[in-house]
Amino acid sequence: DKAWQGVRATRGVTSGRVYYEAQMLDDGLVRVGWSTAAASRDLGTDRNGFGYGGTGKKSHNRQFDTYGEPFGKGDVVGCCVDFDAALIHFSNNGVGLGVAFQLPPTLQSFALYPAVCVKNAEVRLNFGATPFCFSPPAGFSAAATAPPPSSSPSAAPLSQWKGPLAIVVEPARELAEQVE
Repeated sequence: DKAWQGVRATRGVTSGRVYYEAQMLDDGLVRVGWSTAAASRDLGTDRNGFGYGGTGKKSHNRQFDTYGEPFGKGDVVGCCVDFDAALIHFSNNGVGLGVAFQLPPTLQSFALYPAVCVKNAEVRLNFGATPFCFSPPAGFSAAATAPPPSSSPSAAPLSQWKGPLAIVVEPARELAEQVE
């Protein structure tokens, strides 16, 4: 049994209404959402991360509450942050699940980054450089076209990024044995 592994995008957002999608490629466990640069990569386990998991739970600061519905292989989760209203919400296969989190005032000025953690799972993230499986909610734009945070005005949009389109995270056997 592998341990949870998490990653977050290298570019966050600080304003507007932003959307990205996460497509589940197998039946492992996945938690998707948003986090600050200071957050644990184990999404939703500290005060700087907000997640929605395949077990139908939302998580923040180690509090896991029932939200939405479970998701798994073949499902597409939409991840939305609305800085105008200071809200985070999700969708499953294009159906909105309602508000998951109100952003605390202490985090409303921080950049939030798309984030995911997995256990025995594969997930494909789409920031909008390719067509989405489902249309973003009205008024939301793709993370790839969101303006860069004001703290890094020279950052290029994700759609101009020439790096890899996906990263597969799997610990080396030696590392996995050390943490078990």
